[in-house]
Amino acid sequence: MTERPILAVVDPKSAPAVIAAARRQAERRGLGLQVLGVIEAPRNLRAAAKAAGLSPDALIDRLTGALKRDIEAALPGDLDVPVTVRCGKAFIEIILCAVEVHAALVIKAPDPFTGAAMRLFASTDQHLLRKCPCPVWLVPEGGAPHVRTVVAAVDVDPEAAEPDTLADVNARVMEAARTVCEPDGEIHLVHAWQAEDQGLFWAFGGDGEQASQAYADAVKTGRRRALDAFAAGYPQGEPGPRVIKRLMRGPAHEVIAEAARRVRADVLVMGTVARTGLRGVIIGNTAENILNAAAGSVIAVKPSSFVTPILP
Repeated sequence: MTERPILAVVDPKSAPAVIAAARRQAERRGLGLQVLGVIEAPRNLRAAAKAAGLSPDALIDRLTGALKRDIEAALPGDLDVPVTVRCGKAFIEIILCAVEVHAALVIKAPDPFTGAAMRLFASTDQHLLRKCPCPVWLVPEGGAPHVRTVVAAVDVDPEAAEPDTLADVNARVMEAARTVCEPDGEIHLVHAWQAEDQGLFWAFGGDGEQASQAYADAVKTGRRRALDAFAAGYPQGEPGPRVIKRLMRGPAHEVIAEAARRVRADVLVMGTVARTGLRGVIIGNTAENILNAAAGSVIAVKPSSFVTPILP
């Protein structure tokens, strides 16, 4: 087994899509593949065990064994990989396993939800996006294992706080996008910008409209230069996916999700961290809103300095 495998988190229903994506990435990157299933203990374990005529430990063994058999039955017949089933809180067990095996990537199906409001709120996915130390790829049913169109969301605001952390996250977003995208694919490098202070120019009276437009033009020009400078680090002449720059005006959670829909992206790659200096960096509101609006496959990355609060 290689040092940094792909960790595929599955249940029998989600196994086909998740395994297909994980297998393709393992093959392309020359990595191993491990499969993880997680089951939570019954709320009243002792009562459930007594009703089954078993000890609590025996009941857990029975449940984990049944899930392992179901997962193994759902795997392709030509795939011989280790399958582990753990019992506990799902996000904790996934992160602990990722830490223990030094996972390069965690791939799982998104949690099911009903309605349009806050699909990730307090879910396993939300915890993973906040706390998992390696990139997390949420692959919905029907997700394409061969990724040919990627939207990579970057923030190149030259006035942003913590520029070093931002630059690190942008680089890791691009690294993830180039890693998952097929060599003949394309990466849409998207930056959302706004002229937030444009409304302040009402105080200029008759010259306000002209000053307001000049301010917006200056912001747009600055962001375009910053995006061009970032993209210059990934020359088009090199082997690999084609990079297409997209400077889009509007709230990030709206325009990035819209960009992914417009180009029919197989995957949206983005950073999830807004603040540093804490053990367990907090997911930003913008990132959270984008994830809630995104309809398809999503990969979330964190800065290289991130330390998970979930440790053995």
